[in-house]
Amino acid sequence: MGVQMLWIAEPGVPAEKWQIAFLRYAGERWEFHQESTIAILTALAARELSTPLVPPFEDDEPVEFISYDS
Repeated sequence: MGVQMLWIAEPGVPAEKWQIAFLRYAGERWEFHQESTIAILTALAARELSTPLVPPFEDDEPVEFISYDS
């Protein structure tokens, strides 16, 4: 089961207002969020976002952030 996280970019809408969408190809299921990308990723990592499309991290699975420029 694969899930993609996408921005719903619309003409005339500034990037900070774009919706975030999760798409699961199995069954073509969509889920939309109005929060920022950082808020969504942080909530997923902190296990604070409940969504049937993205499985939670296991309790013993470490979650870490590694900066792109490090």
